[in-house]
Amino acid sequence: MLSILDKKLFPERIRVVELSDGRCVYLIHKNGTSTLDLIKIRNLKLTEVKNLDIVDIFVRHPYTRFLSGVQTYAQILDIDNMSDLCKVVNDVYFLNNHFCPQLFWLINLQRFTDAKIRINHIDKLSSFTNVNKNQQSGYSDLDVYFKNNKQLKYYLELDCVLYENFINQSVTFADIIKTVKSNYNDLYNDTVGYTKRLCNVLD
Repeated sequence: MLSILDKKLFPERIRVVELSDGRCVYLIHKNGTSTLDLIKIRNLKLTEVKNLDIVDIFVRHPYTRFLSGVQTYAQILDIDNMSDLCKVVNDVYFLNNHFCPQLFWLINLQRFTDAKIRINHIDKLSSFTNVNKNQQSGYSDLDVYFKNNKQLKYYLELDCVLYENFINQSVTFADIIKTVKSNYNDLYNDTVGYTKRLCNVLD
């Protein structure tokens, strides 16, 4: 991290909404945000977020979400030449928060609240609302550019921590990081550990 992208990936505001039944959801790009925006929700103030005991999130299969995020990023930039864009993305996997790891979103959430995180599979969105705006499927055109990228698959293991270990559980952020460190030690050292060492140097 520690780059010009930091404020894009870790903005000073986060969006947590309260549903009509009182449940609070932290909105993550490509994980049901557009759908939830179609129902009655209330945006929480940061002071309210700070005092939450628990917050719901939706997580999605890491690789599928990555491809969906790249597709959205191309639409935002109005890029037709996907080949050129994908070459850039293949080198900078965290270029935009539409496809950066879902774990990055939780890192940012932790800056604003110590609430427990209830981790739901995106398929559970239907239990929160019967509206579904974006039912996307099939990214074979994008898969061509990324399917053989071993470094990307390694990088996406950050989200496998959530997807494979914590679905349907309520956990603390510390629980998540502990699992990254114990079950994916090389990945932890290459990402979280490396960033911590850089911060120590700059301290």
